[in-house]
Order: sequence, then C-alpha cells, then structure tokens
Amino acid sequence: MSAKFDTRWFRQRFRELARELREARRQEHKPRHLKIRADRASIQAARLVIEGVNACVFNPRLRIREDLRFAWTGKISGRDGKITFDHGGRMHVQLVAETLEDDGAPLPIETASDKQLARLWVFPILAMVKAFVPSSLKANAGAYDYKTARMGDQGQLLDIDGKPRGYVKEIQIDPDSGDPVCNWQLSGEQAYVGDDYDDADSIAHLRASVGDWADACSALADLIADSKTEKERAGRPPVPQKDMLPVKICGELLLRDVSGITLKKAMARVSDAGNKGKFLTNGKKGRERRIERVSFEAWRLEQRDRDLDADDEGLD
Repeated sequence: MSAKFDTRWFRQRFRELARELREARRQEHKPRHLKIRADRASIQAARLVIEGVNACVFNPRLRIREDLRFAWTGKISGRDGKITFDHGGRMHVQLVAETLEDDGAPLPIETASDKQLARLWVFPILAMVKAFVPSSLKANAGAYDYKTARMGDQGQLLDIDGKPRGYVKEIQIDPDSGDPVCNWQLSGEQAYVGDDYDDADSIAHLRASVGDWADACSALADLIADSKTEKERAGRPPVPQKDMLPVKICGELLLRDVSGITLKKAMARVSDAGNKGKFLTNGKKGRERRIERVSFEAWRLEQRDRDLDADDEGLD
C-alpha cells in the first residue's frame, strides 16, 4: 500500500479537516467568511471520501461505494434511478425496471467539479455517516443543510411576496409539431426559510451546520478499516473493535472533540470522570484501568456538546 493510500493517512486528513471546521466555526464572525472556509473543507472532505472509496480503505461492511455511485450516476443495486426533492425538501427515489451492470470502475474523482463535490458532501455522505454511526452526530444533524420552503398556516407554498402559490395554465408551442401544448406551473417565485435572515441569524445557522460537518469528519476517520499491516504493527486488535479501552486511548478520542487541552489533561479528565462514575470501568486504578466503550462514548458526546456550547458563549 502506498503512503498516500495508507489508512493512517486518510484518518489524519479527516481529523485535520474536522479541526479546520471547528476552528472556522470559532474564528469567523461574518457569514460569508465562514461559508467560504466551510465550503472549502467540505469539498476536500468529499474528495477524500471518494479517494478512500476507490482505495478501499473504508470498512467493507459499509455500503459507501454503492450509495456514492447512486448519487453520482443514478445507478443503485444494478438499477437505474433518479433522486427528486419536493418543495418541502423531502427526498424521493424512483427506480425503473431496466437492469444495468456495475463495471466496478473507480468513481471519476478527476472530473468532479467543486459544485458536484459540495452536493455529494451534503447528500449522500452526511446521510451515510448519520446512518452508520448515529451516536457520533447530534439528533438533528444535517437539518441545516437543506433549504426549507416557506409555507402558510394551511400548508400551502408561499411566494416571495408571502402569497400562496397556485397552478397557472401556460400554453407553449411544440417546436417539432407546431401544435399548442398546455402546461401547468406554479405561480410566483418560491420563498424559503432564511430568506429574511440578518447576519446574526445567518451566522448562527451556519455554525450549527459547520458543527455537524466537523462531527462527520471525525466519524469518517473512525469508519476507516484497519489494514492488516497496521494490526501487525500495533500487536493488538484495532481500537474500534474493543469493548474495554485504556485511559490513554480514551484521552486520544476525547482530544478529537474538545479543544484547548493536551493529551495529559485529556487523560486526567477521563480518569476523574471514571472516579466519579460517569461511565463504566473495570474498577481498577492507574494503568490497569479499562473503560467500557459504549458508556464512554455517551460521556464523550456530552463533553463535545459542552465544548461547542462554550465556543458559542465566547462568540456572543
């Protein structure tokens, strides 16, 4: 395996992108500046996911390749398909009967545009991360990534003037036959939630979205499969497969989510939380202590939320 396609290289790059997104979230005070930095990082993350899929570094039990190919080409499970969105932002998948063979060729990362990569990052990559590791993301993760149509009290779509949109008949001439063709179209221009946001509303909206993106990058690092060479070097099973973790590993995991501390301080925080019964341990002290993964991950998520809340307070 080349140095570029070593699984450790991919993990490091995803963690670097997670740090960049969290730093942008803390440092930027103007919506435009935050959006530029976040978009650049998300495009890099999408490109890295595709490179990782082509290099087969992700856990093979995950269907990342199939889902990405569907979003890219409209082919899923050997069938031609199409994704559509209604005015409320809900997704619909339509499949047709024709069967198509997947040739297994790499996804064409070289020809992907930045706009296409940004779209792939929101869907399906974020949706896949939420499905594979829901505990790594907040319950409403991704909710701020889609435009929501503004609707009236009775559920009708509203235009930019606040008036209900109705269907109007439009007569067009068929260019081939020259016959008139009747089409029905919605009147007016659709209004969306957020159209009237000021800078304060926009920056709050973006920070919520960028926080989800940072969490997704951290989760993607954990979704990468350990190579056989890495297992032999480490002399032990990969960390994600363990039910009981040493304090040092827990400290390293905490560092991914909490800013401004060293590994030593992170280990001290983990040890103190274990003494207070915040998660399950084997009851031992010092180097012999082992921490149960599931309860630790729940506590770790609380620390991540607390750190993000502290960042928000510092920005106000």
